[in-house]
Amino acid sequence: MVSAAPRLGVLLNRFGGRDRRALRHLSAALAEAGAGVVVRESESARRCGGALEALLDENVVAIAVAGGDGTLHHAITYLLNRAPGAPLPLLAILPTGTTNVVAHDIGANLSPAGELRALLDRIDRDRLPSGFVERHTMAVRIGDAVAPRYGLMGGGAGIYQGTVLIRRHLRRWGARGALGPIAGMARMIGPLLIGRNPITPVAADIASLPNARYLMILLSTLHSLSPGVTPFWGTGTGALRLTLVREQPRHFARAIWSALRGRPGALTTPENGYISLNAEEIEIRMSGGFVLDGEILELGADQPLRVAAGPAVRFLRG
Repeated sequence: MVSAAPRLGVLLNRFGGRDRRALRHLSAALAEAGAGVVVRESESARRCGGALEALLDENVVAIAVAGGDGTLHHAITYLLNRAPGAPLPLLAILPTGTTNVVAHDIGANLSPAGELRALLDRIDRDRLPSGFVERHTMAVRIGDAVAPRYGLMGGGAGIYQGTVLIRRHLRRWGARGALGPIAGMARMIGPLLIGRNPITPVAADIASLPNARYLMILLSTLHSLSPGVTPFWGTGTGALRLTLVREQPRHFARAIWSALRGRPGALTTPENGYISLNAEEIEIRMSGGFVLDGEILELGADQPLRVAAGPAVRFLRG
């Protein structure tokens, strides 16, 4: 039985995502939880600061973000920038968004009502829960920006172009939410497999690599982007995981399956156009834009994209 005192805070973005049924089930589960949960709603993912401040005032054990990857991105960015250097509260995810890549990666129940009940059971049982899942953030700055945006996955070139295209379709259908890098990547890989290239290659100067033109630029601190998809095989230290596919990669239809599973083989080599590496900081100079946790960032002329490994976030799961 859940304690009468609020033990779990919930940041609820009712306007994020498209799964109305999941939101109805979550609302019913929140009503069942009673006084053990305190809920604060935000009018949008971007304007979540007031709701987060109200939850912090409640001294809850953890804050569960009810939304998708975009809502989580804005919540983490607000929390880290409000008091730089201060410890983050323990977070959880109730996945109601259009994409829920982070929830998958940390092993949360993809039923938000089911995850809520499991979280409450665990908090009530353990009182001070342990066994967190920890992921580093990416601190992303464009140009001379002082306050970074914080995220866990992003991409440019074909990933950015695919995300923009999908979002145009969503608006046409009247759907809410934003699709992230994994959806943008999937949108562009299909045609490449049958010999069609829907991607406009992007010239980019990346870290210590030679200037080249790329079809895919993928950055993340996550371990997995979806079941069976772990497209990183770089070695060495560094929380940032970068994978690149150059223009006109060789043996694409055969190499992509090893690349998506993070299993380097004879074909996934730099000579064939496939690069994966780990780093603590990466600077990218390129045209076009970058998508960060489903949020589209446009890059102006002479505005480098600087990405550094940011503070770690502790996630509680049910």
